[in-house]
Amino acid sequence: MYKLTLAERELYLVHIDTLVDEKRRMLLEKQKALQETAKENEYLDMVRNDYKKYYDYIAKQKEDQIRAMNYLSQYIDEIIVNGKLTDADLENAKMEQGELIQEMGEIKSKLDEIIDTQKEDSDESSSN
Repeated sequence: MYKLTLAERELYLVHIDTLVDEKRRMLLEKQKALQETAKENEYLDMVRNDYKKYYDYIAKQKEDQIRAMNYLSQYIDEIIVNGKLTDADLENAKMEQGELIQEMGEIKSKLDEIIDTQKEDSDESSSN
């Protein structure tokens, strides 16, 4: 078996103590970096939640617009069926109804885009 002198043993213990200190400092630095990353993730989560609230708000507005346009379209239907309209008024009502339906399609398209974007964001955040 290999025997160390007292001085060699002391140097060996000092070397081990130095290595332990270096390892401790490295672990503390990594812990600090992890804490910073956690703060950044928390901030990113807050930003993502703000965007989700915004998307939800815009989606609700678009749904409300579609609902209002449907009511208008139904009202025009009732006027066409029940009202005593001149041919010109009837033609005008049908034209306005067509414009409403076209605008509802555009709003629906924008709503679908918002919902798809929100779904993609949700899928990306759940995969991380």
